[in-house]
Amino acid sequence: YEYIQSAIGKDFNNSEILSLGFWPGGDRDGNPFVTPEITKKVANRLKQTILKNYYRDVRRIKRKLTFNGLEDRIGELERKLYNSFIDEDDTPEISLHDFETELKAIRTLVTNEHQSLYLTEINSLLNKIKLFGYHFAILDIRQDSRVHEGVFNSLTEGLIKDKSGIFPQDYFELSAEKQVQILSEVKGTIDETLYKDEELLKTLETIKTVKQIQETNGERAVHRYIISNTQSTLHVMQLFAMLKLAAFGDDLTLDIGPLFETVPDLEIAHEVMEELYTNPAYAEHLKKRQNKQLIM
Repeated sequence: YEYIQSAIGKDFNNSEILSLGFWPGGDRDGNPFVTPEITKKVANRLKQTILKNYYRDVRRIKRKLTFNGLEDRIGELERKLYNSFIDEDDTPEISLHDFETELKAIRTLVTNEHQSLYLTEINSLLNKIKLFGYHFAILDIRQDSRVHEGVFNSLTEGLIKDKSGIFPQDYFELSAEKQVQILSEVKGTIDETLYKDEELLKTLETIKTVKQIQETNGERAVHRYIISNTQSTLHVMQLFAMLKLAAFGDDLTLDIGPLFETVPDLEIAHEVMEELYTNPAYAEHLKKRQNKQLIM
C-alpha cells in the first residue's frame, strides 16, 4: 500500500485497494460448529489482534518521540490501546476515530515543531488504521438459501399464527412477485419467545451478533452476508426481510451477496439481479451502499 502511495503521491487515499476477507467463524453453510457465539469470538479475536499490533507500534514510536509535550500524549494513547485489548468483550476504551484524530494531531506537532522526525513511522501507523480499522479482516457470513428458506417459512408461519400483522394471512398462497413486494416493504419486530426451532433461533441470533460486531469493531468488520445456492429473487428478499426484522430495521448496513453456483442458477442470474435492481426498496438499499452490489 505504501509503495503505491509513494508512487502516486500524497493524494492517494484508497484504503480499499487492499482488503482482507476471512471465512472461519462466519461461514455457517454446512458447518454446525459455526454458532453465533463462535462468530462473536472470532470477531473479538480479530479485533484483539489488530489492537495489540497498534499498541506495539505506538510503544515503538513512544521510545523515539521523547520531546516535551509529545511523550505524555503518546503514553496516553498507549494506555488506552492496552486497556482496549485486554478485555475482549468490552467496547475499546478509545474509538477508532479518536485514535486516528490524536495520531494526526501528534503528526502535526512533529511536522511543525520537531523537524518531521520519525514522520515515516507515524504515517505508516495511520495507513494501517485505514487498512485494518478495528476489524483487521472482514468476516464474511454465509448460509445456504435452502436453510434460509426453511427458517424464513417457520418464522413467517409463527408471525401469521400470532396475528402480528407483519405478513398477510394468505402470504404463502400469493405469487412470487407479490411475496417479493411484501418482503421489500416489511416492518416490525420478532417475538422470539414464540419459537422453539433451533435453526431459526440461531439464524436470528447470528443477525443480532452481526450488528453487535459492527458496533464494537466497525461496520467494515462484517458487512457481507452471502447466500449460497441462490436460485431466485425470493431467496435474496427473504434474507433482506429477516435482517430488517431481527436487528437492523431500515438502517441495513450489510451487503447481501447472492452466490449463483449451479448451471441453471447461473443461467437465470441476470434475471434475478434485474428484478432486484428494479425493486424500489432494494434499489434504495443499494443507494445507501454506494450503489455497489456483491455477486458471486
